[in-house]
Amino acid sequence: MDGSYVSIAERDTYLRFLKFGQREDKRTAFDYRDWQMVYGRDPGSCVVNLGNTTVISSVEVSPKRTNNPNQNKGTSKIDLSINPISFLKFQPSRNRLRTLRRQLRQHIKSAIFWSKCIDDESLCISRGRVVFQVHLSLDIIQADGNLFDATCLAAVASLLVAQRPEISVEGDKIVALSMYERTPIALQVNHIPISTTFSFQAASDLVIVDPSGKEEIVLNGNLTVVVNQNSEICGTYKRGVAALPMETIQRCVEIAALRSKDAALRLRQLSEDYISSRTKNLNLDIMVNLRRSKSEATGIIDESRQSVADRAAQLGLMQPVMPEHGVIISTTKETPKTGRPTEMVEEDEDDEEMEDDDGEELGGSESEEETTTLTAGDF
Repeated sequence: MDGSYVSIAERDTYLRFLKFGQREDKRTAFDYRDWQMVYGRDPGSCVVNLGNTTVISSVEVSPKRTNNPNQNKGTSKIDLSINPISFLKFQPSRNRLRTLRRQLRQHIKSAIFWSKCIDDESLCISRGRVVFQVHLSLDIIQADGNLFDATCLAAVASLLVAQRPEISVEGDKIVALSMYERTPIALQVNHIPISTTFSFQAASDLVIVDPSGKEEIVLNGNLTVVVNQNSEICGTYKRGVAALPMETIQRCVEIAALRSKDAALRLRQLSEDYISSRTKNLNLDIMVNLRRSKSEATGIIDESRQSVADRAAQLGLMQPVMPEHGVIISTTKETPKTGRPTEMVEEDEDDEEMEDDDGEELGGSESEEETTTLTAGDF
C-alpha cells in the first residue's frame, strides 16, 4: 500500500519516530500485538482479534461430486468478504479492495492448502466420484493492519476444530450421516502454519513486525513468512517495491520461527479445550433429547390408551358388572360314565380331594354342577 492516504508531513513524522524505535502503540520494532480467539457454538467457527483487527472464520466440510475420473483428493473453496467500512484508518477504492481480496485468498491457499496442512487424500470418498470439499469462509469485520496474519490465524483455528460427517456407502449409494446418527470425524491436520508479517522501508534498515493500519500506509514494503511449529517454511509473500537484503530476510525467518512455536502451542491448547468442553455439552444435549423424547413418547402412549378406553366405553365394549352382595364363582365338574371325574376349572394346589368314609371319591356317573356363592365378607 502506498502513502497516498496520508500527507507528506505525517509520513515523515511517522518515519522519524520509527527510526528511533518508537511506535504509535508504544511497541518496540519486534513486538507483536496480543491476539485473542473465541470459538463459536458451531464446530469450525471462531472469532480472532489481532489488536483492532477482527476476523470471523468458519469451515464446512461436505461431500461433492467430481467430474475428474482420477480425482483422489479433497477439494477446497475459499470465500473472503471485506467491505470498505471495515477499514478504520482509510476507505480504499474498489480496485484496491479487489486486489487485496485476491492477495489474501492466494496467501491462505498457499499457506494452508498448498503446504499440506490438511491431509487431502483422507478426504476422498470414492475415487473419481465423490470427495469432501473444505469450504472456508472469512469475514473481515475490522481492518487495522496485518490482515494476512489475522486471516491465516483464523483459518487455522477453524480447521483445528472442524469436523466432517461420517459416510455410509452401500453399493452405489453414498449417504452422509448426521451428528445424531454417527459421531462426526475431525479433520486430520498435519501441521500448524503460523503467518508473521514484517514491514520495511526502501533504502533503509527499518524493519518492524506486525504493522498497524497507519504503519502499512507509511512504509512501502511488506514481507509475510509462514512457518509451522517444526520451523519449516510453508510459504512467503512479498508486497511492495522495496528490496530486502538476504541478511534481513534470514533474520525475519528466524523471528517468525520463534513466534510460530508459541502461537502453535497456544492454538493447540485452545482447540483441545474447546473440543473437550463441546463433547461434554453434546453428550448432555443428547441425554436431554433422549429424556424429552421418552417423556413425549410416554405421554403419547398414555393419550392413545385413554382415547381407546373412552372409545370402547362409548361403544359399550367395556361395561364392568359388579354384583351388589358379592362375587359369584361357578365351578363345574363333569364325571364320565367310566373313569375318574374331569375338572373343568383348575383348582388351587392347596385344595385336597374330598373322600367319603369308605375312601371312595365323591361323584357319580352323571354330571353335576356345583355353585358356590361367596360374599364380600368371606374374603
